[in-house]
Amino acid sequence: MKGRAAPRETPPPPVFPAFDASRAIRPGSRDRLREAGPAAFSRWMMDEPRVLLTDTTMRDAHQSLFATRMRTRDMTQIAPFYARELDGLFSLECWGGATFDVALRFLNEDPWERLQRLREEIPNVLLQMLLRASNAVGYTSYPDNVVRYFVAQAAANGIDVFRVFDSLNGIDNMRVAIDAVGESGALCEGAICYTSDLFDAKRPKYNLKYYVDLARELARVGVHIIGIKDMAGVCRPRAASTLVAALKDAGIRVSLFIEPDPKQLETAAALGADIIELHTGRYCELDGAARETELARIIAAAERAPTLGLECHAGHGLTYDTVMPIAAIDQLVELNIGHFLIGEAIFSGLDSAMQRMRALMNQARANKGAA
Repeated sequence: MKGRAAPRETPPPPVFPAFDASRAIRPGSRDRLREAGPAAFSRWMMDEPRVLLTDTTMRDAHQSLFATRMRTRDMTQIAPFYARELDGLFSLECWGGATFDVALRFLNEDPWERLQRLREEIPNVLLQMLLRASNAVGYTSYPDNVVRYFVAQAAANGIDVFRVFDSLNGIDNMRVAIDAVGESGALCEGAICYTSDLFDAKRPKYNLKYYVDLARELARVGVHIIGIKDMAGVCRPRAASTLVAALKDAGIRVSLFIEPDPKQLETAAALGADIIELHTGRYCELDGAARETELARIIAAAERAPTLGLECHAGHGLTYDTVMPIAAIDQLVELNIGHFLIGEAIFSGLDSAMQRMRALMNQARANKGAA
């Protein structure tokens, strides 16, 4: 181009930061996730006073700045530095988005090999990818089984955090991906796309309530982290401050499904859970004296829960024959009964099945009061 110097035919060699490559790799965020599991890890994030940082150099930076042309060898040469000197990162976003497509079509590289090599070099920091919900890493909607299989393979090959988004904030389009991430044991970050102005009275649809309602729904369907994706760069400081504060104050409650075990109750309380659901499956499977012993465990756990600041629910496997002793427990606020009622509904109708179950629960409470 006229007036611009021609580029060098041979670019200068890259300059690598000085570090001790022989130093042992310290535990990082991935170690914490593997020890705690996604739900407990999410609660730790909520309570952590430090700002947690994600490095996007290996995904969004080169995708946005120079057409996603960073090669696998460029990444793997610097990867040992990340593992040893940036081990305090929350995550490293290094996959997904356009990187998968460009690696195959333009760089003649295997994106799966890239992921495997990064995982090998950086075993201690969470590896993160951007997942376009039903579009996965492509540009069209794929069948549900394709999305599920892709997520499973990505998790098996090293992805720890899936940042899932839909450009129109369509949570229905995100559900298959969110559920698949949950099944994989990885962390799911549900991203809200911010594309408006909270304070523009002429566009009332995209107000604070719109975004808070999205966050509530994402939490309800099972994401571990809520993200704000400002891909157009229009979320100004005032809007960001207002939105983040509103999301933190949204009061999203956390429930943990646990065994009626004292240590599990104490752990749930220590993690900051609001609710526990006591597992009644073992009680339902037993009979005679063994069932009575398990019922006593459930009663003891339900009595202990309020003293730890936990709202107590129960469920799993309950039927017409087993529900009354559980429903009679004073501390239980809610029973979760799903599969049995739907199965009964096939024969008697859902209204009839629910009414019969409700009557048994009411009778159990009435009998307890009369006694």
